Amino acid sequence: MRDFMEALVLTNPLPKHNKSASISLKKFISILPKRFKNIHLISSNYDEICFDECNKSMIVSNFKRYYGKNSIIKILNIINIQFKACITIKRCNSKMAFFWISDKMILPFIFCKLKNIDRYNFVLFDIAYMCNLKGIKNKLSVFLMTYMAEHAEYVCVESIHVLDSWPALLKKKNIKVIHLYADSDIFEYRVPYKKRKKVIGMLTRLANEKNVISAVNAFHKFNTENNGEWKFMIIGDGPLRTELSEIINTLGASVELCGWRERNEVSMLLNEFKLLLMPTSSEGLPNALLEAMWCGTPALATRVGGIKDLVIDCNTGWYLDGVLSEEILEGLRRLPNDNEMEKISLNAASFVREKFSYEKSYINAENELALCSDKI
Repeated sequence: MRDFMEALVLTNPLPKHNKSASISLKKFISILPKRFKNIHLISSNYDEICFDECNKSMIVSNFKRYYGKNSIIKILNIINIQFKACITIKRCNSKMAFFWISDKMILPFIFCKLKNIDRYNFVLFDIAYMCNLKGIKNKLSVFLMTYMAEHAEYVCVESIHVLDSWPALLKKKNIKVIHLYADSDIFEYRVPYKKRKKVIGMLTRLANEKNVISAVNAFHKFNTENNGEWKFMIIGDGPLRTELSEIINTLGASVELCGWRERNEVSMLLNEFKLLLMPTSSEGLPNALLEAMWCGTPALATRVGGIKDLVIDCNTGWYLDGVLSEEILEGLRRLPNDNEMEKISLNAASFVREKFSYEKSYINAENELALCSDKI
């Protein structure tokens, strides 16, 4: 099978204070087949530290992102980045372009079509949930994501369940399922389940779609019913942090907002948790869940997106009936005893090791992309 020349990978400007997007992007790049002689990443706010062990021959075009408050300058900056990306693409010798979280890369997307470059567009979100969000910015993102998904030569997903809310895309023949993996160099099952204290954790962005406020209210009631024996640790940051702090102070709840932590520390914390709580409204194939299960931490989660690839109810975890505070509380109340939870912990760890190791993800990506090699 002959070598691919070069793969283009385009993404929105990477978040400044949230490395999870960079980590996911790094994982994707690391499983691209070795037949690619070069990977050319076109982005903004590239974090070299996140990619220093990517083990790929990478070229990076990193354009400056404006982070000020002036909306007009922000818009002009995004347009400028897209024009620079188009100029970069014009100079490249590539026939494949992967668009990873890239609704702000619509001009390069169109330019790739003009240059006869096959476009692989990743669909990572629940479009039905996004459509319910208010505001011009969100509506524009939904429009652009939908346009790119419908017009790309190939649609890529981490889980086929992501397309549950994209019925039109299910009719496309060119769908590639390219899933990521848990990083076994960092995440390990270190602490035996029965030696862990009564700690429930969340590893999430503090945003509305993650339903963190509902989770805090549910935990407070649950902990009160259990004589204050439990602790709730929330790892992550986001726009709801100030509001959450005020709610926690008002309730006097045993909740710790940990902020973003380095991955080695996250691995240690996951080994302290008895349970990962994930009442999210929208999800792809969540890194947090993969890594938690690898550490033997089972999840109580919503039945959305790629979570359905990981959680087998009462086998590798449990499902919530909804995302309201009372529904989360009922889910917590239904948790079994420690002996049964230990069995679920071992099942979860075994399941992800069998199906979501780096080796399995690499082979999967190689197989999914192998059929395209005749076009290169």
